[in-house]
Amino acid sequence: MSKERITLKDLSKASGYSITSVHRAISHKEGISDSVRNEILDIADKMGYVLNYLASSLKKDPIKIALVMPTPTSYGNYYQYILKGCQDLLQEVSVFNCRMISRFSEINGNDEKSQLDILNNIYNEYQGTLDGLIVAPVKNTVAIKNSLGRFIAKKVSVLLIDNEFKDIKRLCCISPNDQMTGQLGAEFLCGMQPKPGTILVAKGDKESLSHVYNLQGFSKYIKKYELPYKILEIDDDINTTNFFKNTMSILKKRTDIVALYTVRARNTIPLCQAAIKSNLVGKLKIVGSDLFPESAKALEDGILNGIIYKNPYQKGYIGMKTIFDYLVKGENPISSTKKVQISVILKSNLRFFKDII
Repeated sequence: MSKERITLKDLSKASGYSITSVHRAISHKEGISDSVRNEILDIADKMGYVLNYLASSLKKDPIKIALVMPTPTSYGNYYQYILKGCQDLLQEVSVFNCRMISRFSEINGNDEKSQLDILNNIYNEYQGTLDGLIVAPVKNTVAIKNSLGRFIAKKVSVLLIDNEFKDIKRLCCISPNDQMTGQLGAEFLCGMQPKPGTILVAKGDKESLSHVYNLQGFSKYIKKYELPYKILEIDDDINTTNFFKNTMSILKKRTDIVALYTVRARNTIPLCQAAIKSNLVGKLKIVGSDLFPESAKALEDGILNGIIYKNPYQKGYIGMKTIFDYLVKGENPISSTKKVQISVILKSNLRFFKDII
């Protein structure tokens, strides 16, 4: 029997289950047990059955996937690249009946409230019609976790980017290994051998596990290898002007600062500006976070010594592909957590990353 001629009726006859059960199994719908589903899928695979995903998707209402994250022009354009990754994947599968609903939360002192308001609005507007939700949570708070839980209770497939909530039944989380990211930052920065002293670290948001783990990895590396550096954490400020002023104040008071490091993109340029204003460029080692036009220029100009690149484009692309494959093809993610590659970008290899920005 050729693959092209295998039908649901053939699978029903071979498996002994009804056509309805077979359809539920290959479409990953509810109404049958996991053991029955796996048995039918195994028979379908052995018989060479191929589901016509395109025809199947065109018969249905549009697949609606909501994307919720901070404004793409904020955070050193970090989220712009997540958005582009999502858009590029959808362009590749444009023949399918998929629609992305984008909603962007404000970046200000109430960024959590802004994101919660957006999630609530989407929940109310698309009750019963939303298929998937991709979220880059601004914080790991109970309020955001509970908001996501409402969607999951309504059978909406939720995929997270960067900040993880392991105790909810989300489809998958796309992120780098944040502790390893911090270790990489410390290894690279200390490998440039600044003189013994204090490293000023912009520690990010204490309610963001992504930032917390990055800082932990950075600190653990220095302690593990007993390196001659102390860490001075500088509190994050949602207002980059205030952050710049706070950094300037520290650099003026402390003569023991030998290096600067930030766990997130938004603080990269304020750190560079503070070093310039303090006439410390070339005297301090500075490692920024993520690649965007301004950070690329700072690297080319010799202000930054390097950039830890956390691959936001791949996060968006892989995230959208994962939720698309699940909703359209019924393919479960191989792992509930997917990691993206992290890299160190230097002036000498910047040209290989230029197409990203």
